[in-house]
Amino acid sequence: MRVIAGKHKGRTLKGVSGRDIRPTADNVRESIFNILATRIEGARVLDIFGGTGAMGIEALSRGADTVVFVDKAKSSCDIIRANLELVKESAEVQNCDAMRALERLSGQFDMVFIDPPYAESGEQCIEKIGERKLLACNGVIVYERNAKDSVSEEIGELKVADSRRYGSVALYFYKWKSV
Repeated sequence: MRVIAGKHKGRTLKGVSGRDIRPTADNVRESIFNILATRIEGARVLDIFGGTGAMGIEALSRGADTVVFVDKAKSSCDIIRANLELVKESAEVQNCDAMRALERLSGQFDMVFIDPPYAESGEQCIEKIGERKLLACNGVIVYERNAKDSVSEEIGELKVADSRRYGSVALYFYKWKSV
């Protein structure tokens, strides 16, 4: 796993092992960031189910201002911190359940990455983000799922504005209905 573009391009990140960890493949991550290219510079990013930190670190490499990582596994948080150290970046890393983090977070995020283990759903997170108005007016939530899974087209005030499929992976881009 490597950083694809930006100031840390080519840096190899530490990975984790285990059945619950499923890092976003390099080609899918590259596609996501190509789609979001004009939104990254100066963005405030939330990486829920942070895993290795690859998504948030890619955002920092491409010019995001700040990233908040959330993961309930201490081992994942340790890997995120180690990877941040590798690329000499600093960021907030919260070792807690996603829903608890969403209850405590303040301010708004321009981008939110939600990539739960496939056995879990991230739709409750999307709902909580909408309820708490944690997504900026023109912000986007990128929700990664197994392509075989169905997702809700609308969750509260958020709706799927775009979706893409890459082999067994499906990406859903949620935005505010009113924007």
